[in-house]
Amino acid sequence: MNILWTYALQKRLLSHPERQLSVVAFDPGLMPGTGLAREYSPLIRFVWENILPRLIPLLHIVLFANIHTAKESGESLAWVAVSDDVARTSGVYFEGRKEINSSIASHDEKNQEDLWEWTVNHVSLNEEEASKFKELR
Repeated sequence: MNILWTYALQKRLLSHPERQLSVVAFDPGLMPGTGLAREYSPLIRFVWENILPRLIPLLHIVLFANIHTAKESGESLAWVAVSDDVARTSGVYFEGRKEINSSIASHDEKNQEDLWEWTVNHVSLNEEEASKFKELR
């Protein structure tokens, strides 16, 4: 959903170049040791909080590279937000510090528009706020 939203917003920003904003989607990766498993069983929470963080280098090899500590993911997010390397980059998807292609489904413009409309209709606090979003067509 975040990627669909990013693309829908990017399209709207392109039609309003005076806004000089950029929007990107960011995937921090899997972050063992964080509160993600807070509602799991005690055993799984113990493994998530105490064992997996120590195994991140091995997990990179065995599973996939997009596994990080919270510190690493935070540093990557800060890089995406303020780095000159990314300045004026918009409408893209980052996995950590790497720009990647998102799924084919995320490029479906009908789904992007449906999500935009749903969000405007269900999240706007009032009609005035909804109309501001609707102006971004």
